[in-house]
Amino acid sequence: MAAVPNEASRANAGDAPLRLHGLHRRVYRFRTLGMGLGFLPIAAVLLELQAPWPAWT
Repeated sequence: MAAVPNEASRANAGDAPLRLHGLHRRVYRFRTLGMGLGFLPIAAVLLELQAPWPAWT
């Protein structure tokens, strides 16, 4: 029974490149969404303070 986990771990180690393939595409969407959502509260504060344009950049 001890040989089964070792064989399974070897099989999973070979699948690692397949699992990581396209990871950057999946992560990029969430990073972009997070940046967009993070901008909303900052924009609300800048609007409330009537900040000039240079403060936005």
